[in-house]
Amino acid sequence: MRPGAGNGYIDYLRRHSLRVWGGFIVPILGVIVFFGVAYVTVHRAEEVQLLKAARYANNDAAEHCRQAANQVDTLLRAVRGYYLRVSSLTDTAAFIQSLGFDRSLIDGIALVTADGQVADLDNRTTAGGRVADRDYYTFHRARREDRLFISAVEDAAGGRYFYFTRRLEAPDGGFGGLVRAAVRPDAVADLFRRLVSGPHSFAALVDRSDRRLRARLPEPPADHWVRPLDSPLWDALARGGTDHYEHTSPIDQVLRVEVFKQVPGLPLVMVTGFSPAESMRGVHRRMVWFPVAFAFIVGFTFLLALLLALEAKRRDEQERFMVMLSHELKTPLSVIRLTLGAAGLPAATKERVGRTVADMDAIIERCLQSDRLRAGRIHPIPAPCRVEDLLARLREDLGAPPRLRIHADPLPVCTTDSELLGVVLRNLCDNALKYGSPHAVVGLTATLARSRGRAGIRIAVINAPGPAGMPDPRRVFKKYYRAPGAHGKTGSGLGLHIAQGCARRLGGWLCYRPATAEVRFELWLPV
Repeated sequence: MRPGAGNGYIDYLRRHSLRVWGGFIVPILGVIVFFGVAYVTVHRAEEVQLLKAARYANNDAAEHCRQAANQVDTLLRAVRGYYLRVSSLTDTAAFIQSLGFDRSLIDGIALVTADGQVADLDNRTTAGGRVADRDYYTFHRARREDRLFISAVEDAAGGRYFYFTRRLEAPDGGFGGLVRAAVRPDAVADLFRRLVSGPHSFAALVDRSDRRLRARLPEPPADHWVRPLDSPLWDALARGGTDHYEHTSPIDQVLRVEVFKQVPGLPLVMVTGFSPAESMRGVHRRMVWFPVAFAFIVGFTFLLALLLALEAKRRDEQERFMVMLSHELKTPLSVIRLTLGAAGLPAATKERVGRTVADMDAIIERCLQSDRLRAGRIHPIPAPCRVEDLLARLREDLGAPPRLRIHADPLPVCTTDSELLGVVLRNLCDNALKYGSPHAVVGLTATLARSRGRAGIRIAVINAPGPAGMPDPRRVFKKYYRAPGAHGKTGSGLGLHIAQGCARRLGGWLCYRPATAEVRFELWLPV
């Protein structure tokens, strides 16, 4: 790099900072918006997935509770039936020992007499003591119907329990006491352990009759077992409809989405919940690659913007160089023309030198036109134009060559840029006269024609192929393309490229339609 080039790039970036940073910031904003939409979409999908998982866990937990309650109730009915048949505590205790029930769930079975005295039948709880003030005793004493009752959780000598109870009928039909099975809340909570995951997830079994906990995972503080549960659950149950709500737990002050379900056939409600923070962890897990992708895109976009800025600077320098070159060359060419007019040179020499100067001037002009076309700095200025008059002026500008035959039908006045249209036609005619057969006629016709349903004017330039042969249809409009046989003549390979670009700027098209022994270019312009 030449000395001072780096500072030149920096100066260019400063002068064109709006363009450079606009090209950098706009894509980055688009990426940020994309990532934002993706984040919201993934977050919602994660919440839906967690809610679905909570519903599955809740349904499974409710089913486990129903099966466990049925197991306990079946055991109570069997013990009650056996005792009423044998009327012997000793025989009933032996019967209980012979049963293969789940000892991890049922901690002990006892008989409560009509006066509230407890008789242990399972050698697992302390015999003696009165329970006449307990909720299950008063419930069965006050009602004659045979109903399963599930008591509140209470502390006893062997730990913390809640009780499943059934009424015993006395021979006279009165209250004869009850049979009771002690269930540990932590044993019920163990049923939930494999169904509930996550550091802030929970599962709870609640009784609708007194709104108190029967089991909870994780276990609550001791005083919360005796408190009615303060929760939107009760309103949600009363309303029906949705099976979930959002609630901040008074037990641990964690905000959760809670899902609930009534346990079939029982006054129990199964509640499971998850924290929205868990969905955020899922989002971060699923989007862990986003920061890497974002950093890559930012870096790539910045590098691309920098390269584009450097390329724009290079093109800007190239354009300045072309303007300088054309200015510096056109002046000597003008001097050469003036000198030719005054010098006493032979006519043939003057003609040859004049033609060479004209070729050099044409090459410079076409290079300038191509550069302006590439930079998008050619802007048509529409105005009324008569194509017949433009063709007549074109013939005069080309020196009225006898080989050029022009035929134009009566044409309407069209609105176009006559200067740009003249550039297109001049390049087409120059190309035909220079590279066509030197003795063949070059035809130029103008007729009315429609293209894609639009009215317009079609101008065709037709010539027989010369020594250069037929142009390659795939490359004829490419920049700097010249047929292999055309290198013997002065040219830039830009004429047809410029003609096609100008035709597009005018809202029309230029195409090459070769035929047998005929080079044909067609230009169409809207009227």
